Amino acid sequence: MENYSSNKDTYIKRMNQTAKSKFAVVAPYLLKGMKILDFGSGISPVFISDVDSSGAEYYAYDISKTVQTELASMGVNVVTKEDLTNKEVQFDIIYLSSVFHEIISYLNRQERTEIITMIMESLKTDGYLIIRDWANPNDTNQLFCIKPVSNQATQEIEIWINELLKNSIIDNDYNQYEDGSIITHSKNAYEIIFHTVWGLKSLSRESKEQYNIEDSIMNWICYPHEKSIHLKTVYQETDETYLPHLQKYFDLDSVPFNTKSIYIFQKNK
Repeated sequence: MENYSSNKDTYIKRMNQTAKSKFAVVAPYLLKGMKILDFGSGISPVFISDVDSSGAEYYAYDISKTVQTELASMGVNVVTKEDLTNKEVQFDIIYLSSVFHEIISYLNRQERTEIITMIMESLKTDGYLIIRDWANPNDTNQLFCIKPVSNQATQEIEIWINELLKNSIIDNDYNQYEDGSIITHSKNAYEIIFHTVWGLKSLSRESKEQYNIEDSIMNWICYPHEKSIHLKTVYQETDETYLPHLQKYFDLDSVPFNTKSIYIFQKNK
């Protein structure tokens, strides 16, 4: 998995591979004429096309100036932070797909408050805030065995573990054996597996990101905004398109955990 600036073609290919599962989450809520904001959109032509085919109006917000420029050249409605702050347009749906964990991982308390407030104020009454993000099980009781497929994979996994420990993403409750296998609890295993698959080129950035978002959803969305928005449903999904990427590092027959948690909020009248 690569970011946009490092490898444009591979980035878009990977985004398109997951576009169908991304679209499936929001599809039941799309109606003709609705305005949907893809917050932290990246570039996914397949997803954009699917939204357009529903009759909804697609808008994109992304912090990257490079992504903004590319989207604009594609004819996409691109909104800026200033547009949102000034309430230039209101949305029927605001969709954060694999973005919320970045807000929690990189922004300080004041910045998080400002961004989340901006999102809430950009949402129409009765509109939907849909958050699709990592699904770390947050389980420290269930054990999981991580089995690398090669010595090279073992070396890369060890590098990731050291960085994740340094950044307090995982704890040191694990045992590593001579064959490279690791026994740890599910919470650690999830972070190790889904971080390693990014590859070492993404180490410096991704090793700072926390994939357990359940508590943050409650503390930053549910509790502070309980008078203005309510949680309608929560469910999880497993995206099997991750499997070939995981199998480059791990001995797995299937994706071992749910990949995404989906939170559907609706703004109160």
